[in-house]
Amino acid sequence: MRIDKWLVFARFFKTRTKVLKAIEKKLIFLNGLVIKKQSQLLKLEDDILIKNSHEIIRIKVKSFAEKREGYERAKFLYEKKSSIITDLVKNKNNVLDTFKNSSRPNKKDRRALSKLKNFGSLIK
Repeated sequence: MRIDKWLVFARFFKTRTKVLKAIEKKLIFLNGLVIKKQSQLLKLEDDILIKNSHEIIRIKVKSFAEKREGYERAKFLYEKKSSIITDLVKNKNNVLDTFKNSSRPNKKDRRALSKLKNFGSLIK
């Protein structure tokens, strides 16, 4: 089965177009290698790494589907190995609180803010 279809069927992405954009940005890895095309074929027990805007998800393919179904059935298509939430998301509230307390951000705050803005624009 094609990886773009499987990721939509497993409900990691809403559309195949969004999968294609993530592949173009090199945010999806199959067995440790960057996916270069959306027609890459999957096998059972393949390891997939997905970089989202706020977390990195590692999953293992358990089965395939014929169409996109509800979450309750889709969660049997994979086994979630790990999920890493980045420090930027954890520290987002701290950075925002810092900006609320001061009238103008200093150099350190401006760098943190630009880093946060750039990180959020990975997947649209």
